[in-house]
Amino acid sequence: MYKINNKNRTCFKKHLMEDFQPLAIPNDASLVGQAVLGSSSVQGEGILVNTWTGQLPLRKRLAKYLSTVTEFGCFPVNALVSTDNKGWVLVSFYNNIMGIPDPQVFTPPSFCKGAQLEEEEEEEKHSFLYRLF
Repeated sequence: MYKINNKNRTCFKKHLMEDFQPLAIPNDASLVGQAVLGSSSVQGEGILVNTWTGQLPLRKRLAKYLSTVTEFGCFPVNALVSTDNKGWVLVSFYNNIMGIPDPQVFTPPSFCKGAQLEEEEEEEKHSFLYRLF
């Protein structure tokens, strides 16, 4: 992963311990239920969502999750994730759009070209989710 500071134009590379975890509903998720957010009595004023639950592997433990996505398009609405050491953490999603308007945002800036890989102690290596939970 890259740790980028655009203001100072500095860039560091670090190891990730785990593979990329896509933001998706896993195949083994269980459907909790379906609901309409907003109004179902006025056409176009509500949105149909599904809520799913299950467990995700995080490092050497499991995290429970509850995730709500739209019925059509599977856009994320929110996700609740619980681990023993952090309790429940809520992540909400707003202003979702389909696709990526500028895929270049995933390309590190030119000043990262010579960035050296920082070696870390084994226990310091982490994933994005591990930092949250």
